[in-house]
Amino acid sequence: MSAIDHFLVISYIAALYVITWYSTKSMKKLEAGSSPRKHAEKQFLGGRSATTVEAVFSIVATEFSAMTFVQLPALAILGRRGLLWGIIGIMLGRWVISRFLLRNFYRSGLTVFDSLSRGVKDYSSTTPSAQRAQRLMGMMYFFSKVLSVAGAMYLGVSFVARFYGWPYHWLLAGVVAITASYTMAGGLKAVMRTDILQFGTIAMGGLVLIVVALQKAGENGFSHAFDAASTVAFGTSGLIPILAGIASGFVSDFTTHGVEQDFVQKLKACRTPGIAARAVVWSTWLTVGLQTLFICIGATFVLGMPEFKGSLPAAIQYFMDQTVGSLGAGTRGIVVVAILSATMSSLDSSLNALSAVLWNDILPGERAARYPIFMKVDNAVVAVFVALFAFFVGQHPMYVKGFLSLNAYVLLPVVCCFILRFVCYPRVMFGYGLHTVVFTILSCIMGWVLNTLYFGFPPQMAIFLCLFMSIATLWFYEKLKIWI
Repeated sequence: MSAIDHFLVISYIAALYVITWYSTKSMKKLEAGSSPRKHAEKQFLGGRSATTVEAVFSIVATEFSAMTFVQLPALAILGRRGLLWGIIGIMLGRWVISRFLLRNFYRSGLTVFDSLSRGVKDYSSTTPSAQRAQRLMGMMYFFSKVLSVAGAMYLGVSFVARFYGWPYHWLLAGVVAITASYTMAGGLKAVMRTDILQFGTIAMGGLVLIVVALQKAGENGFSHAFDAASTVAFGTSGLIPILAGIASGFVSDFTTHGVEQDFVQKLKACRTPGIAARAVVWSTWLTVGLQTLFICIGATFVLGMPEFKGSLPAAIQYFMDQTVGSLGAGTRGIVVVAILSATMSSLDSSLNALSAVLWNDILPGERAARYPIFMKVDNAVVAVFVALFAFFVGQHPMYVKGFLSLNAYVLLPVVCCFILRFVCYPRVMFGYGLHTVVFTILSCIMGWVLNTLYFGFPPQMAIFLCLFMSIATLWFYEKLKIWI
């Protein structure tokens, strides 16, 4: 790393704090109110004052994590085909989110699980059984999300460590400390505004990498790269694989975004439902463009080389090695800033989301007399949890894959409850309580066991099977109560 590279990294970190200071100053103009809930909305939802630009770029930067930064090129290096069919499924999932969920439940509640308890009619208070269900759902989400964020942190921090040559745990502590400090200071407003900067740096890093990859490809590199990227993106033969790719992308996105507090908090923070709807649509197109760019990077890196044979972790390590070895002074700094942006943009949003769930769902904050201080404490506690598990993953990398995929499976019961409570309303009058949540969890486990023993579907389709089984079982359960 040269002096200019260090300057770029330091300038990026300084810019984060400048944006946080400006966001904190502007948020003081909003009337927080005297109640804990009003203060929580200011901290965790930015006072519901987000503009279209803030929401769009924040959504894109958050979902383009360090895992996506390294995994998309690695999949292209492995020669996986039909990656864009899954992205089309993601676009369909976003349409369902904007068509049904924005209208029915994103308008109410501080968190996803709060909205689920209140229902379509937006009750001002909920039943004791619904409150227990809300706490159970919040606890499941909290621990699975912490593990998922820790896995993504490992990929991002270990990538940066290859440039600096510094110990992983020291870099991890620094990244978590910086991110937690500006998240605590400015809340979601600072998170969304820093995400605008981080989106720009991620895109800049991607452009630098594609230029470097094209230079490595040599003469006629652009035409060969276009052919290779087209094959990776659309090269799936047969209708069934195409439909499977679209279905897996749809289910995966609906599971990880439709009921994911990390994503939903950005829509709840919008000034109006119209802004939230535009944010969903525009962020989808930007996400598709950014993901396509990184697919092209991976496909171009292996041009003129023997076919790469190995596992996904090996392909990720290969991509990291090629990146570090191909960059010079200046370009290294740009790519390091891009990796840090991908890592920190996901971490800051997750810290805010997890703090909101801890405050509102697991340990309701109205009981605390000094609630502003406890909100900051919750944020610090979440940061420590993430750092500890990320340190554990650094010592045991074999757990990364399990940590990253766990969150999608844990959210399946939440998806089932939301579909019956909001999408199917009023055709299905779904009674929400602790017993129905437990019933949904058991149905998902049963679907997973059946897939393991008899069907053998890939993970994305297994999610679809569990989802279908749980919805069908709960629908029959509700109908049975009416018939009896």
